[in-house]
Amino acid sequence: MLAFAEELCARGGGLRVLNPGGDDVDTATPMGSMLFTIMAALGQMEHEIK
Repeated sequence: MLAFAEELCARGGGLRVLNPGGDDVDTATPMGSMLFTIMAALGQMEHEIK
């Protein structure tokens, strides 16, 4: 997912994760990029634990 988000950024786009229960995550912003990176790292860790 991180490589996909980086490719979108390189092409001038971004990824926006919509969260109906809270804040959206927009990789075009510094805060959104950080949150997306943290979520991806946590997902990877969960996968490795299983």
